[in-house]
Amino acid sequence: MSATEIITKDDVFEYFKRFPADGNRDDLIRLGINSFLENYCSRVFAKSDGLVENFSVHEVNSFRYLVKRPPIRSIISVSSGRTTPVSVDSLSYAVEDGDIGLIVFSSELTTGLHQYSINYNGGFETIPNDLRLVALSIAMRESEKAEKNRHGMKTRIFTQGTFEMTEKDLEPFEIRILRAYQLMRY
Repeated sequence: MSATEIITKDDVFEYFKRFPADGNRDDLIRLGINSFLENYCSRVFAKSDGLVENFSVHEVNSFRYLVKRPPIRSIISVSSGRTTPVSVDSLSYAVEDGDIGLIVFSSELTTGLHQYSINYNGGFETIPNDLRLVALSIAMRESEKAEKNRHGMKTRIFTQGTFEMTEKDLEPFEIRILRAYQLMRY
């Protein structure tokens, strides 16, 4: 199981054996579903090591920062300063909620204007089973639609060689599962 894709080529082969092989259709479904789910949830699920994010803070007593690629698997380093970065003591910050990627910095660090850089390992080591279930459910439904209309592959989802989906195309159970993975950014 690849940690970089929610649904893999192996999944497509394993779960859709009953359909004649169609590499273009299968790739379109697989890549389209992966892209749709990441866009819908506003996050990338793939495991990534050595991610670096830079951000600024201006005159607060303490602050929280949400990384862009949760969950946080580990923090490699945090530094402060633009021209000559200085390592930040690990006692000055804490991962408050690694699943959503929330880091809290202590007040002695955050008075005045500061530039920070965080280097961390993020993303899922293994794609969660409920997320895979949603991907496979969508793939099965769309494969069945495409198989019924093999000659033109004209379904609401497949248009001009691309994969298009909206929330209206999801089943209620799929929406409930995906909402648990959505990241809200303010």
